[in-house]
Amino acid sequence: MRYSKQIVEKVVDEFAKKRQAAFDIAFERRQQMYAEAPMLERIDFALSMTGPKIYKAALEGSDGLEDKMAALRKENMDLQDDRRRILEACGKSADYLEPHFECSKCEDTGYCGLKMCECMRKALIKEAYISSGLGAALKEQGFDNFRLDYYSDNKKSDGISPRENMENILSAAKNFVKNFGDDDKGENLLFIGKPDSERRIYRPQSQKALLIKGTTLYTTPFRTYFIRMSFKLSEEATIMR
Repeated sequence: MRYSKQIVEKVVDEFAKKRQAAFDIAFERRQQMYAEAPMLERIDFALSMTGPKIYKAALEGSDGLEDKMAALRKENMDLQDDRRRILEACGKSADYLEPHFECSKCEDTGYCGLKMCECMRKALIKEAYISSGLGAALKEQGFDNFRLDYYSDNKKSDGISPRENMENILSAAKNFVKNFGDDDKGENLLFIGKPDSERRIYRPQSQKALLIKGTTLYTTPFRTYFIRMSFKLSEEATIMR
């Protein structure tokens, strides 16, 4: 699905801000812990020098390089153990001073390598959902929380109960969303009913499901829609009464 430039920029900006926020919180924690346990700062500095030490050892040639690498690994592990013990003594977890990202997979960058992370995909869909103008109306509406127990099991003159009728409509709406865009049948859904009738329940639920699936929706006022409608619905269109 393609998103507008505004939506993409907004989501990317939000990701950058929450990633920076994670680093800022980690920095504040470090300053606090360094003041409480000064040894931590010396240990962190020593750990930061591991890379330069490895580089220096490599420049000195291959003679004894393996032993030097082993010594550096042991030194690094000992420092990490000391660091962990100090944090535990202060009642903190071993990763207390590290940035804590909302998404551990992409670390709030939005990408795992060159592939967009699932968290960013969902964020884009959510923003498109809000920007669609349907956000407030659809916030609490969806197929998952639709309740059939409000409808009677008593059959009417046509031999079907209100509950059975709603079950059929729910199934048709779900199948429409599930198969939307997967074939070229050109099927449609037309919701017809009085104000406050079931069409006001299923229409937003179907819209929400399509948005979550990644479909761009265009909404038009009811009256204007029929005045300007210049296309013909498929003969197999499902009509909801």
